[in-house]
Amino acid sequence: MPIERPRTTVAAVAALLLPAAMAVAARAWIATLPARWSLESYDRFFIFTPFQDRLGRALARGYVPLWNPLLGLGIYEAADPNLSPLYPPNLLFGLCSVARAEELLTLGHVALAATAAFLLARRCSLGLAAAAATGTLVATTNTLHSLASWTSMLATFAWTPVAFLMARRLADRPTASRTVQLAGVLALQILAGYLQLHLYTVL
Repeated sequence: MPIERPRTTVAAVAALLLPAAMAVAARAWIATLPARWSLESYDRFFIFTPFQDRLGRALARGYVPLWNPLLGLGIYEAADPNLSPLYPPNLLFGLCSVARAEELLTLGHVALAATAAFLLARRCSLGLAAAAATGTLVATTNTLHSLASWTSMLATFAWTPVAFLMARRLADRPTASRTVQLAGVLALQILAGYLQLHLYTVL
């Protein structure tokens, strides 16, 4: 006879996957909307997209770009944290087009934040329904998706609920491995580039 999975396990898995699924649905819906210019679009057009294109071409050749005379009066890109040149997920720019990499990174970061929010809610003893609603709210809020034009801000924010989750796990049961996990998350948040949000996280 086939083994029946416990309903609670199925419900828990479904609730865990719901925030990421809602992030995918939200990005698909946003893609159907007519494009329009906004204040943040200028930063994307004049700063982030040119850098990401240059970063992708440099990574494809095996190096990280340093001095760029084409942005402003010249900029030392490797030393500008807001451009996040050393952020590991940005390797995507060396593997596919800027537009595709931007969308994949946006989707990945929204799904990361939403799933971490769900897990944090569960860690704080919320029920499955309440935790799923928390994750879904994060996955679909316009405030988060509007950060897509400021790639470093979105990436840095996405690690905030992950850091809170790791900190809660460490507080519940302090161990060396959990300390390393929290340190790793905070390091990734720093490399993501928007240091102001990192400061808010650690405060």
